[in-house]
Amino acid sequence: MKLAQYYLGGHIRLGCIMGDVLNPLRFPGDLMEYLMAGAQPELSSDPSIALNEVRWASPVSRPSKVMAIGLNYRDHADESKGTCHASGVRQIPQQHHWPRGFDHVERGSDPKGGL
Repeated sequence: MKLAQYYLGGHIRLGCIMGDVLNPLRFPGDLMEYLMAGAQPELSSDPSIALNEVRWASPVSRPSKVMAIGLNYRDHADESKGTCHASGVRQIPQQHHWPRGFDHVERGSDPKGGL
């Protein structure tokens, strides 16, 4: 079973992907709350949504941490000017005001096209 979070009416909902449709689940919380509750999937009476019409939300609404490693590319290692070492991974704390969901990310002014 494939579970997914999506937006409906400005709220995050939980659904189950079956074939080419998303079937809403009857659960008031997000995916982490669902997993923590150990709930059994119960389909909602709401209509199924075609996958190409779904407004997807991020898989985890409130991640406790975000890990980023940029030294797997030579350019990133060169940009660090020796201040980062492949043996030392830095943990970046996630701020709760950071964007959530794919449609909330804005492209920055990075000339290489990064975010």
